[in-house]
Amino acid sequence: MLWTLLLASLCASVTALTSPLTYPNQPYMYEPGQCLCVIADNTQVHGNIRESGPPYPTQHPSNKVIATAYHGQCFMYTGFSRLWRNPQVVFDQVSFDDDGLLGWIDSSKLEIPTDGHKCPMGPKFVHRDGPFGWGARKPRREIPKRTGPWTCVVLHRTATRHCKNKQDCLQVVKEIQRYHMKEQGLADIKNNFIVGEDGRVYVGRGYNRTGAHTDGYNKCCLGITVVDSFMDRLPLPPALDAVAQVIAYGVAKNFIDPGYTLCLHNSVNPLVPCPGIAYSALVKGDSPIMLPPNPAKPYPNPYGTMAWPHFAPKCPFCPK
Repeated sequence: MLWTLLLASLCASVTALTSPLTYPNQPYMYEPGQCLCVIADNTQVHGNIRESGPPYPTQHPSNKVIATAYHGQCFMYTGFSRLWRNPQVVFDQVSFDDDGLLGWIDSSKLEIPTDGHKCPMGPKFVHRDGPFGWGARKPRREIPKRTGPWTCVVLHRTATRHCKNKQDCLQVVKEIQRYHMKEQGLADIKNNFIVGEDGRVYVGRGYNRTGAHTDGYNKCCLGITVVDSFMDRLPLPPALDAVAQVIAYGVAKNFIDPGYTLCLHNSVNPLVPCPGIAYSALVKGDSPIMLPPNPAKPYPNPYGTMAWPHFAPKCPFCPK
């Protein structure tokens, strides 16, 4: 009996020394969203995170190396750290902002950036799941993957109530997904990205999965929708900036072809007003913008009279 108790105690001690632990009650050195920069070359980034899996690895982070970071490369801290006790190393979780890709870096090789090291100004992604995600439901079935860069981008609006802060936008995006899946019988939310007027980009199907936003164009066109109707007003600047950032980031990361075509939903389907009279006029470069309820009174175009880069009145047909 004594040997059994000693053996159990020894096993418990070994487990305590070798098990990875989260420590939510320990004060963190950094705030969620803090920019952290690598201070050593050839720094390993550990993974073992499934596409729709948990926000931290279920095994030792060294089981899988997903990237190598270089000195001066900067990432956004997610707010999660993990202590591995044998050897005793603290890993900080960072976001690559690549369609939900997260990784873990040895905390001793990270620091808050100085003036010479800036985090890249990319989209403020809110991923589908994880502690800071928008709480997406799992798709009903596997969503086809997109192979190769997108050759066009289609702009949409949600035709729902607007949202100007994260709490409201989270609720709106959840409602949209629920409507698409329950009422329309789709496998998941239609769009690749949903942009709120809070300036955040809520990941729908992401860069790597085909959408269901535009009949006949889903195989080659990325769908970006902004929350609200935009019949008699323009999207707020944070939303417009976020749309531009999604496109620019996609081009930089080879998700979107540099020679992409930018289209409006109502250019593809004239029967729908999407993405709204005001938003459409802005993208086309129409000025002055004539808006209801008083069409005779021009609405000044604060973004100039030039059409957006790559805009085309018609989208090229997607190959079958």
